[in-house]
Amino acid sequence: MGKVKFFFVFLLVLNLKLFSQVAIEVVDDSEDMVGQRLVFKVKEKFASSSIFRLTYKDEPRVQVIILTMDRFKGDRFQENISTMYAVIWVFKFEVGLPIYLNSTMGFAGSQVLDESAESIVAKTEKLISTIIKLLQPKEN
Repeated sequence: MGKVKFFFVFLLVLNLKLFSQVAIEVVDDSEDMVGQRLVFKVKEKFASSSIFRLTYKDEPRVQVIILTMDRFKGDRFQENISTMYAVIWVFKFEVGLPIYLNSTMGFAGSQVLDESAESIVAKTEKLISTIIKLLQPKEN
């Protein structure tokens, strides 16, 4: 397991040094209209960030997998006003199985999608910063 962590950190740090941005792939698994808008806003936030770089290539990257469903599915009076979502972060190599990093769940109304998208991006930045700090050699 230690070799895998070292390799992960090596690739992430190499990625940061070469491109000065972390490669991010947003995987859209939304099934409702509000969820699709949330995923779009997350992609916009990553694209406008100076820390992240959206990618669709097979390269070492952090995948942000977003699954959504209508919070009030089946209630014709409240459909399409809120979404429930799950976000899963994995580190994906060019080949092989991804490494699970973290996950979260929540819900967002159509009026607060910008704030929810910003929160997902902020959690991504915090997660990557924490991993880099934890896996760097300690100084004496």
